[in-house]
Amino acid sequence: MEYSPTLMSFLVFSAIIFLVSLAFHFRSLTTKKSSKAKAHRSLPPGPPGWPIIGNILDSIPSSHEDGILRTLASLSQKYGPVFWLELGTVKTMVVCSADAAMDMFKNHDVSFASRYGSEAFNTCNFSQTSMTLAPYGQSWRLLRRLCITQLFTNKIMTETADLRMKCMDHMISWISEEASKGSMVEISDFVFLTTINLQSNLFFSHDVTGYGTNQGMEFLQLIKKATYLLGLPNVVDFLPLLRWLDPQGIRRRIDPIISRLLEIISGEIDERVRERYSSASHGSCQEKQKRKNFLDMLLESHNVGESEPQKSSHTVICTLILELFVASETSGVTIEWAMALLFKNPTTMKRLKAELHEVVGWSRKVEENDIKNLPYLRAVIKETLRLYPPVPLLVPRKAIQDVEFMGYIVPKNTQVLVNAYAIGRDPNNWEQPLSFKPERFLESSGCNENNDIGYRGSHYKLIPFGAGRRMCVGYPLGKTLLHLIHSFDWILDGNDNVITPEAIDTRAKLGTTLSKVVALRVIPKPIIF
Repeated sequence: MEYSPTLMSFLVFSAIIFLVSLAFHFRSLTTKKSSKAKAHRSLPPGPPGWPIIGNILDSIPSSHEDGILRTLASLSQKYGPVFWLELGTVKTMVVCSADAAMDMFKNHDVSFASRYGSEAFNTCNFSQTSMTLAPYGQSWRLLRRLCITQLFTNKIMTETADLRMKCMDHMISWISEEASKGSMVEISDFVFLTTINLQSNLFFSHDVTGYGTNQGMEFLQLIKKATYLLGLPNVVDFLPLLRWLDPQGIRRRIDPIISRLLEIISGEIDERVRERYSSASHGSCQEKQKRKNFLDMLLESHNVGESEPQKSSHTVICTLILELFVASETSGVTIEWAMALLFKNPTTMKRLKAELHEVVGWSRKVEENDIKNLPYLRAVIKETLRLYPPVPLLVPRKAIQDVEFMGYIVPKNTQVLVNAYAIGRDPNNWEQPLSFKPERFLESSGCNENNDIGYRGSHYKLIPFGAGRRMCVGYPLGKTLLHLIHSFDWILDGNDNVITPEAIDTRAKLGTTLSKVVALRVIPKPIIF
């Protein structure tokens, strides 16, 4: 089930507020004109706003599903790489260039280290216990450190290599089962399920989903609905007086979804707590020797070093784990885009398969260590993230103090949007920016400055996951794409028709992630080793 954005209600309520308040504020605006003009000289440039609603009408998406990205790109062309919007009551600065992003993340990261939350995140007190939205401080640093040290260090990645291989084998098995039926598959669903199971094994030491199972598909659909609703533009965020009306019904729809997800995760936590208590009571040596999972570390480490009294750690842990599950959608979205772009560019697909044949061959299964010898595969991932960053408008930041930035004075509590989508398509940084050309990231391309570009936040021309202290943590993507390309041939239908570029729809829609308007559905044909 998929919801449609309620753009009409957004427009109607904005218009009502505008008309009612216009006369009331006209005198105030005229009498304060000189003082406002003086104040605005220190702000970035931007379009003039209306009373109360500000620039909401300027920033409303067009009929295109990714219209807000087009709108911001148009405003950037007119006002420059850093511009100012007043979205109702929310003062907003938009950053659209690599140079501005570098200045922000390198020189002013702490000043912009807080988060700007959405009304939708207030469901079930989510925003009060969220790591993503937590104020920059001790509690956030603790949770962030735990995520990195227990999930993403080289030591942990080495220790969990067998686990990742097991999850990849399950994915290949699920897809092969569908292939035996001649069925079309949605690639993003399989990648999403695989990522969720990888996470659940790291968190709980067992799978929480399975392809075709009621529980697995329920969990998948709940996560997809949650990410969709959390990403919808919500008039309440900009006009808080309308909060009680919930005019678009976003809060009403998301409350039961988040409640159910937290219920499932809470059940897993309760079960683990019972196991730990039972083992401690009986002195189980087997339990003591078992490798601790991420949940164990959270239960043992939460609030360590905090000066305040013990919090509701169960709620905080539930929220953190849910956030990590929700973030896993970015993997499915990115791999779906990569596959779609490869199908749309058969020469690129042919070159990638040739690289796999030369380095790996078709007589054995791929291994994680193969990736370091597959530069073209890595280039395909980078080029996909450049064109279609999973979170094209990075999670909004908030200025924790007045900041002098790029020659402007940015007031405290300003919302900051970094447009990773625009930065990745900036013709000042990229030749033929709208073309899919993985070769631009290879040494043979002749463009030396692109050779070493990564996507982990240290190169500001390519920041699909952000940068700085609040950069999103994520899972390696190359391993998943490697398995899909090496394990299957892919066709559009059962008649072995060659996939044509014209058959692939690459329109994008913006929610929490930048996904395809039309899901990629293809038929897999297993390659026998």
